[in-house]
Amino acid sequence: MREIDAKLAEIVPKISEINNVCLELRRDGYSYEPYIKTDVLSDGRKVSKVVCKVFPDRNNRDVFNILEFDRFEDVYFAVKDKYEQLTGDDVDEATLLRDLQNRENDPEIFGLSSDTDWQLIGYMYYFLVSVVNLVETKNDESPIIDEKGVI
Repeated sequence: MREIDAKLAEIVPKISEINNVCLELRRDGYSYEPYIKTDVLSDGRKVSKVVCKVFPDRNNRDVFNILEFDRFEDVYFAVKDKYEQLTGDDVDEATLLRDLQNRENDPEIFGLSSDTDWQLIGYMYYFLVSVVNLVETKNDESPIIDEKGVI
């Protein structure tokens, strides 16, 4: 329990900061919030861990991505780098407006990419021997056709 408290104490201020940065970068639809995820291991033990839910649309709570703590750290620093890059002293207004409107790399920078948007539910084994009896086959022989189309 202390580990979860420590992780929450570390992640909550970062989530608050990243939400504020998203507002300043005109990404007000993006939202981050902490979440405690409980996994059930194969031996029946329950293991809880702190993760971050990322919502691409603040108003649609059904669509989200879950970032593990380490992956959230990477996203946090990528967003901070983008913010510092856009708010530096040597940035002119035309470049700033162009970069604010460019959302091409947002999924990677803000942790919205769908390649990390899958969850393993479990494994399934399909035994073909039991299915053989369900398949109706007649003794038809398939011809062997070579690359010239000759049987």
